[in-house]
Amino acid sequence: MNGKICRPNSTNPTKMKQLQQQLQATKLELAIQKAKSHEAGLMIEPSNHLSAKEQQFVQQLLHDNSFSGTILIVRRNHVLFQGGRGYANFATKQLNSPQTTYQIASIQKSLTAALLMKQVQAGNIDLATPLSRYYPQIKEADQITLKMMVDMRSGLTELSAPEKELSDQARIQYALDHLAVKDIGQHNYSPVNYLLLAGILEQVTHKSYRELVGNQLIIPFKLTSFNFMPNETTGQQATAYGYQQDGYGTPVSEPSYVYMRELGNRKYVCHNE
Repeated sequence: MNGKICRPNSTNPTKMKQLQQQLQATKLELAIQKAKSHEAGLMIEPSNHLSAKEQQFVQQLLHDNSFSGTILIVRRNHVLFQGGRGYANFATKQLNSPQTTYQIASIQKSLTAALLMKQVQAGNIDLATPLSRYYPQIKEADQITLKMMVDMRSGLTELSAPEKELSDQARIQYALDHLAVKDIGQHNYSPVNYLLLAGILEQVTHKSYRELVGNQLIIPFKLTSFNFMPNETTGQQATAYGYQQDGYGTPVSEPSYVYMRELGNRKYVCHNE
């Protein structure tokens, strides 16, 4: 702004009021974010304790792999480097940083598996149990175990996906109505396995999948910037791009129902703590 201050037109009371309201809302949001950052002990500025030689090595490694994202290097529980490389938004030239949030996609399946294993440890679930115990309406469910579902060897395949937002139970019912079973025992990457595992967790615990993630993962691990997509995001959210070998491809924007139908598979954003 070159040192100039833009002042609202004092002859327009309506616009003045709108600007004041916007300013108050902005100040409130900044105060909230500052408080959260202070409480969580987040690093506002990138941390760098690498030697010149180590920095050169890391930079070359990231360059050779066309890396774009957030970097965290830890040695013996001591943070050596925390920063970002590339753009969170290429169009606006917004850089990635330690505060950038990312969609974790199918990494969420490992979290669903962790929730399942917690129930196994508690004695509430046995991986050798046939799927028919929970969903007897599925064809050949008595030949499919929960372990096979975790390993993607169940033969379950969803023939189509809903194109509207559904509750957890409605989403599971949709899958049950559009399910095929083929080649039981052979590996086949099929997200419906983890959708149904999420449903089994809800049956066993009598809690929603969202509650389980919150109470057993987010709160215990103090993941202050780990939330459900598409609306509950915090921090500087990175734009997703289609793959392009020599740079950033086309921005990818998905309707909200895409996230809602990925129960147990991919619904979150997070960033380094």
